[in-house]
Amino acid sequence: MKSWLLRYLAGVLVLAAVYFGACTIAWLLILARAIDAASAQRPFSWRELVDVFFIHPSRRITVCVIASFTVVSALLMTGSRAGSIFSLLAISGVAAIANAVANALQSLGAEPRQLPLSPTYIWELVQAGRKQAAE
Repeated sequence: MKSWLLRYLAGVLVLAAVYFGACTIAWLLILARAIDAASAQRPFSWRELVDVFFIHPSRRITVCVIASFTVVSALLMTGSRAGSIFSLLAISGVAAIANAVANALQSLGAEPRQLPLSPTYIWELVQAGRKQAAE
């Protein structure tokens, strides 16, 4: 094959991998929202999470899990190392940053329950935590 055609196909594979990575992030956020709705806005244990996923899953959670698995599979089937690595780092990066912010806010008595973690939202959480600690 011609070298320009190989470069073009490589670019298409990277683009497809990034697209499927973005779809994975979207489906995982929808899944997180569905889990949050199933938890009735209260913290719950890992055992209850297993119950939500496997014992009594809602239709919405089932669809989100299947869609997430499907787009991750499509992402990996593109064969694009660069696109796959970029997408997987983006997926894990969002969770790592959200977890770090939640751990930092825990000492202030604030617990983030939604994404995105905007500066305004974090400030409101800190103020509510301080107000609750003062009472």
